[in-house]
Amino acid sequence: MITEFVTIIKVFLNKPFDFTMKNLERHEISHIVEMAWQDLITFDDIRVQYGLTNNEVIKLMRKELKDSSFRMWRKRTAGRITKHKKKINRDEN
Repeated sequence: MITEFVTIIKVFLNKPFDFTMKNLERHEISHIVEMAWQDLITFDDIRVQYGLTNNEVIKLMRKELKDSSFRMWRKRTAGRITKHKKKINRDEN
């Protein structure tokens, strides 16, 4: 019994626990998905409003979308300058 408990604790401690994703409510997740699909909203805007990094937004989208929808979204956002403020500012100069 104790060894099973220790094994469970070791497994839990070895996996990173994502507090940010756990604290989001359903309507917030829906809003993040909506924001991520929009062309003029950058990943930085999502970070300011919800505190999620680019990688966390990608993880959330992978979790929330169907596989084909996720692939379409990634393809759409992969080279898009408007999803990154740094790239927008660089291109304006």
